[in-house]
Amino acid sequence: MFVDNYSFLVAASIVTLAACMVGRILFLAIVGSSKKSSAAAGPRPMTWMEEHMFLCDCFPKEANLPPTCNVINCAVLFKDSMPDRDSIEKLVKEKLLSFTRFSCVPDVKSHSWKPVDIDINDHIFTTKPIENRKALDDKIEEIINVPLPTDKPLWQLHLLPAADGAEQKDCVLFRSHHTLGDGISLVQLLDKIAVSPDGSPIVYINPKERKPVKMSITAKLVHGISFCLELVRSFIANLLQTKCCFESEYGFNSSLSHRKGGLEYSGVRKSICFKPFSLEYVKAIKNKSPKKATVNDVLLGAMVGAMRRYGGDAVDDNTIMRMLIPVGAPLEFGANPPPEGDRLGNNFSFCSVDLSKTPCCFAGKQVESIYPIFLNIITQVIVLSYNGKLMFNLTLDPNVVKDYDKFEGYYRDELLDMGRRLGVTDIEL
Repeated sequence: MFVDNYSFLVAASIVTLAACMVGRILFLAIVGSSKKSSAAAGPRPMTWMEEHMFLCDCFPKEANLPPTCNVINCAVLFKDSMPDRDSIEKLVKEKLLSFTRFSCVPDVKSHSWKPVDIDINDHIFTTKPIENRKALDDKIEEIINVPLPTDKPLWQLHLLPAADGAEQKDCVLFRSHHTLGDGISLVQLLDKIAVSPDGSPIVYINPKERKPVKMSITAKLVHGISFCLELVRSFIANLLQTKCCFESEYGFNSSLSHRKGGLEYSGVRKSICFKPFSLEYVKAIKNKSPKKATVNDVLLGAMVGAMRRYGGDAVDDNTIMRMLIPVGAPLEFGANPPPEGDRLGNNFSFCSVDLSKTPCCFAGKQVESIYPIFLNIITQVIVLSYNGKLMFNLTLDPNVVKDYDKFEGYYRDELLDMGRRLGVTDIEL
């Protein structure tokens, strides 16, 4: 029997709505009964994603991804000096260990978090004084390329003090497995353990947060129908994800060997932390741009410009440099995409995170800069905003980008060039 697209969409929407209602009822029944049970009745269950993050199998084995690529690292540099070890241990015991996952180990057999006794010395390490910034970068690189032991709670603190007269600041490197939480969760963790210089709690203000909108019954009905249609659209969109790089092979997509295109972890990553630069300078570029732009547009645009400069300047005149530039290419190939369309995409990840606009203190000492560091199968860029400054971290393959030490200069030159072209003269980078 012939069924047109409209009838199919209506039928699918009705089925989706019914499934949502049944799912909601079951969710309330299951969650409600679990909340009534005592917290001491058993260990905290692991979610499906937590378990697979721990097993490091969110990427297929063909990606050759090591356990270190499931660890979130965060380098915290202090304005004057780092807290003493006793203060840090006190903060860990009073604040950090109050979070269940930081005092438990994953138990895959029971699909739960198993509480264990913690020896602080297994998680907090102190190195000898570090002489210069290069030595600090090398030490951080050494630490982040070592997996976390899985027989203990999956976090560590490395205290990296600066030697007397050293140019760099004291540093604390915090390591947390991705199964404990994502970047947003760690920001919430910072909210619990950090305070203002006067000792008051840190107050985060989301400039994009919207006030709740009151809707009429008709508007709610229209919104509900639209939401059901969106669920159907999302389901179809997820089916189309089978064309992506590491998705399984089916009869209707191209082979995995073709789609992955040699994309796998090379075995080594280099972390580069740029000197902090002015958020106001970047905002001034954004505000003076002839077309509507965002801070992320400026930061990503400077990244593309730095890559262009690297391609033109960092090699000798006899070398032809070819590189991939991150671009937006919303192309529609239709039902039968050409083979080259399966691999059209960016091997490049760019993240921007906002923290407090005012100074924060950790265990009584003021934080000067914060650098999230995440090892990825592709080039990873993370830009963090804190106290009016932008902290930029880049992790890359040093066997491919051999002149990586030049990248920071290219990036700053690109921002300065943007500022000159747009007439930003009253703010320093």
